[in-house]
Amino acid sequence: GEPAIEPLISSLVNANQNIREKVVTILGAMAPAIKATESLISIMKSDVEDASVIKSVVMVLGQWGDKGATKPLLGAFKKYLPTDLDLTEEIVKALGKIKDSSAVSPLLNALKPHPYLGDDYRVQINLIFALGEIGDKKATVSLLQLLLDKTNESRIRLTAIWALGIICDAEAIEPLV
Repeated sequence: GEPAIEPLISSLVNANQNIREKVVTILGAMAPAIKATESLISIMKSDVEDASVIKSVVMVLGQWGDKGATKPLLGAFKKYLPTDLDLTEEIVKALGKIKDSSAVSPLLNALKPHPYLGDDYRVQINLIFALGEIGDKKATVSLLQLLLDKTNESRIRLTAIWALGIICDAEAIEPLV
């Protein structure tokens, strides 16, 4: 219950990855508490340099779906995008699970090609999935552009089709047919 949350959160900085994975599972199954979300965010913002610790925190925040984590997750997204694609991918997945429409514009801005991504499309695909999960119609035009640009990788275009189908904006019907 609630008294166990803080000790569990403290153990997320444990050096043993197996312990962290189990703690993420336990915390993810628990209902979030405002104080606990704030504690997780403080770990994410701290000087912890172990990306796997940050990844564990991000995963729990995504499972909890607390919109109060959106802004700090977007900050972490900007911070880690050029340096840690695996962590960036988890941050984007968490933002999709939270379903906060305030994340749509920053995620749409991130869809633009980045030179440090090269041919790695994981982040872009996860951005499109997150936009679909959020379900905000503000993403429709950008997703249609991705779909209709035949120079895009087929997996990018297919993911855009999926996201457009989830968003269910009437504006997308004709191009999808």
